[in-house]
Amino acid sequence: MKTHTANTYDLIVESEDKNRTALETVIYVLFILSAVVSILQFLVQAVGSIVLRITRPDLPRPFRMWLYPLPALLASFGFLFILVKRPNPYKEVRYAAVILIVGVIVYLVRAWRNGEWPFGQSAPAVLEGASSN
Repeated sequence: MKTHTANTYDLIVESEDKNRTALETVIYVLFILSAVVSILQFLVQAVGSIVLRITRPDLPRPFRMWLYPLPALLASFGFLFILVKRPNPYKEVRYAAVILIVGVIVYLVRAWRNGEWPFGQSAPAVLEGASSN
């Protein structure tokens, strides 16, 4: 009789398996969310480089991107492709969105209690320096 031991790969690939223990479910959700958050982080970074170049062309750049904006656009399309071609992409993005919204709410409540930006009088030093240029 052959016994099947579940490894991490099985937990991720067999995402529709309903016979998971609680620990397996937690591990699955953590792996999926970390993958989705990483993909979204790099996607926003690639888009942000283009937006920053358009909105603030006067800022000094520490390096030049060859063939700009082609690498950032290719990276963005690649990240979107990876995100959409995953099993259950919309369910995973919903999980990530819920965690993002909860994180923003926790941050805003903390900032409100401490009288910090955006509720306090002073803006962060980064924003103050950017507005003076």
